[in-house]
Amino acid sequence: MRPGRLAGGFYAHYYGILTPDVMGTPRTIQVLAAVYIGGRGSLWGGAAAAFPLIFLMNWLRSAFSNLPGIDLILYGLLLILVMVYYPGGIAQACRWALERIGSWGKRRQTAVAGGPDHVTRSDA
Repeated sequence: MRPGRLAGGFYAHYYGILTPDVMGTPRTIQVLAAVYIGGRGSLWGGAAAAFPLIFLMNWLRSAFSNLPGIDLILYGLLLILVMVYYPGGIAQACRWALERIGSWGKRRQTAVAGGPDHVTRSDA
């Protein structure tokens, strides 16, 4: 089962019915932005992005209440930045960071063990 279907099922169960009043354009943009920023191919990325993103945007909406629609503009800018620099979202950035950390640790281990030229062969 796809995560979107599961989330939609929980959301519909919570509200009892989905109408255009409940699921308007701003709410749809929130959900899509969280999923895209988290990582389209990642299950945990969307969830990891949703909590801080929704909290931040609600705070911005209340802090800048004299500028209606500022949250939608920021969603758009954030989506553009993610599309350009991290098309895989937060999940891709975390994978990249873990690979960098892992390769750094391997390089350090080979340097301590005698370097990449230090090879032991039984037939040599």
